Amino acid sequence: MEMDERDYNLVDVEKEIAKKPITIGSKKNKLNIILLALVIFLILVIATLIILYFTVLKKNGEEKKEGDSKDEEKKEEFFYVFTNIKTSENNKIINSFGEKGKNYIEEIGNINNGNDYNSTDRDNLDLCIPYGVMENKTNYTTILLDIHGGGWIAGYKNDAKELCKDEIYKNFIVATMSYTLLNGQYKEYHLFRIIDEIHAALTTLKYFLTKIGFDENKLEVVIKGESAGSHLSLLYSYMIKDPPIPIKMIINNVGPITLNPDYLLQTKPNADPLDNITQTDIDNALNKSLLIPMNGSATGVLMNNTMGMMFINALFGKPFFDSFNEIFSNIATGELNKNSSKYKELMTKVKYFEPTTYVTEESIPTLCLYGGKDFMLGVYQYALLKKAFEKCNNNNISLVYFKYGTHLIFDNSTGEYGKKVNETYKEEIYRYYKSYLDSYKKNNYV
Repeated sequence: MEMDERDYNLVDVEKEIAKKPITIGSKKNKLNIILLALVIFLILVIATLIILYFTVLKKNGEEKKEGDSKDEEKKEEFFYVFTNIKTSENNKIINSFGEKGKNYIEEIGNINNGNDYNSTDRDNLDLCIPYGVMENKTNYTTILLDIHGGGWIAGYKNDAKELCKDEIYKNFIVATMSYTLLNGQYKEYHLFRIIDEIHAALTTLKYFLTKIGFDENKLEVVIKGESAGSHLSLLYSYMIKDPPIPIKMIINNVGPITLNPDYLLQTKPNADPLDNITQTDIDNALNKSLLIPMNGSATGVLMNNTMGMMFINALFGKPFFDSFNEIFSNIATGELNKNSSKYKELMTKVKYFEPTTYVTEESIPTLCLYGGKDFMLGVYQYALLKKAFEKCNNNNISLVYFKYGTHLIFDNSTGEYGKKVNETYKEEIYRYYKSYLDSYKKNNYV
């Protein structure tokens, strides 16, 4: 609808009315009233439209901004999750430690007669890929491979999606794996079988990710473990020199470094945790008997059962499974017969199950977490690993010491102390990322 060139507003209209009083009843006045009413109506309509226009425009802008925010939030929370991906090939796991295998150890012998292992229902992994990582497949990409604990006889793969939500791993693909437990059901198997299963899991990850579009030359791995899972992480990463995907760092969460009962030392109950974990502090603690053997009665806890479990399930396997009566003076309590020939034979082989045996000047950077109140695997474990690195002039190892932490490392991390140690942990882990991960160095992650 077009209007004349005159500018209409309510003030002008009111002035016009004041100038020319209207006499009701006159045809001319009635016409003027009608025209004036139309003008006022048009002015009101135009004013209303203008107000509505700017109101709706502003509202749409706010809704769009809010919508963008929600979209970004969805992207942060949305993951592609793949579960129970089989890691065996033709229902077999390659035995690399048999006599014809590339990792054969003569002192250990021809494990499982050199045959490949039959797959178990635990030879699988879960995979969680963040939305943003999936959208940028040509970037350098870090995979976190998480290996659960449980003394080699228990446990199950962790929730990959929950790990993926952790801010520390927000730029990573997260994979969690299960492995064959060395319990009574699978007593014929050997610790090195699990090493082969880790290799199979990494092989599968490389194949799967390449198949869905990731660049195999830009993949890298951080291996993280808890307790026995940390032991497996360290053993695999130091021992195996040709992993399917390059391993850039290890997160060692209270992993056993030695399986020799004489060196499984922990802080004495009721004693204050050590303030620092240097070799000098360790030596002083040993001289003052503040550190005692894990299988000693002075712990006030029946730890011999734990020792027996560790030996039975981690070390024995088929070659030693029939020798319990000779190795143990009391199987029920786990007391060892250190004078038996089988025990002495076992001790000559223990070193092949210890990560320190394979440390070199090129060993993978390792971030360690240990607690001062851990009565299963004490801080002496870190001292052993640190000494092995120093012997090889390798400085790529550090410790975040949870002074009051238990075997569940974040226990007792409360108050100001907890805040400080958790901040230290985050600072140290990001320092490792920025120092060793291509994804952080080349993708400009903060």
